[in-house]
Amino acid sequence: MKKIIFVLLMVVASWCSASAYDLLEGGIAYDYAFGEMRVVHLDSYKGDIVIPAQVKYNGVMRSVTSIDSRTFDGTAVTSVRFPSTMRYVYDLAFNSCKQLKAVYLNEGLIFMGANMFKDSSLPSIEIPSTVTKIRDHCFYNCDNLTSVVVPDNVIELGMCAFMECDKLESVKLSESLTEISYCLLRDCPSLKTVVIPDNVTKIGGSCFDGSSLQELVIGKSVNFIDDLALRFNNQPVIRMRCTIPPTASSQGLRTNTEIHVPKGSLAAYKTHSYWGSFIIIDDEPAPVAPGDVNGDGIVDISDLNALINVVLGSESADKYEGRADVTGDGVVDISDINAVINIVLGK
Repeated sequence: MKKIIFVLLMVVASWCSASAYDLLEGGIAYDYAFGEMRVVHLDSYKGDIVIPAQVKYNGVMRSVTSIDSRTFDGTAVTSVRFPSTMRYVYDLAFNSCKQLKAVYLNEGLIFMGANMFKDSSLPSIEIPSTVTKIRDHCFYNCDNLTSVVVPDNVIELGMCAFMECDKLESVKLSESLTEISYCLLRDCPSLKTVVIPDNVTKIGGSCFDGSSLQELVIGKSVNFIDDLALRFNNQPVIRMRCTIPPTASSQGLRTNTEIHVPKGSLAAYKTHSYWGSFIIIDDEPAPVAPGDVNGDGIVDISDLNALINVVLGSESADKYEGRADVTGDGVVDISDINAVINIVLGK
């Protein structure tokens, strides 16, 4: 009886092994689903891997569009190059890859899963402009990572995404973010400067807890800062772009912290139940309304005249410190004049 059971177990094990993937081609394993191929795990992955854009399965060339969860987890890969067809990378794909030196992501990639590079040796990364979502703990404990630019198409940057990146010195955040997630940059002792984008309204709890920032710039739309988001190892310069003081409490800031606020908002900060406890200095530029070319606080015919002078070449755009480019397209031309006309007319 025991011998029969043993034989049955061996048959089942053999069947499971045989069905672990649908295709093995060029040392890479794939599964097939819905007309596309997904790269899946092999313990034998090592060295430099180049994923092809297509592989033949059942006699038909099919696109390789995703990487499965834990595909390279704990393997000896040193680099992986993505094809132009790749769209999704799922959770823990490169978890604990201790020999990883480079991953070349492709334009067209959309989704980066949770814990994607967790505990890996990745030293640098170029995130494609097409990525829209980066999930929780994506770069958690990437000790060799030194800088990251999060492209402006990213609308979701998960909690703890860069937590415990010991060598991380700079992060440029996406201008499309509306919220900074919990513990996003916690325990990053090498981080120097962070600018919170102007579309962000909330900074999550413990966001910078344990970090050693020299300067933090808080965007003009922030209205809520969760507990301990601003608890630093040191005492950085904090610059507020928001004229209305954000709701905040229990931050762990020292009482002699200098908070630099926009001109004209000194009283609002000094009388605030939380911010009034610190040293408030109103030396930050006040926000300028779109179309206020001359910076006088009003959008009217004088701004239109200023723009016409710039377009005709009788005045330099530099005189207006970037305010002449009303449309934000990098050029001062008739479109900026039309934009100011519409603002003046209330359109």
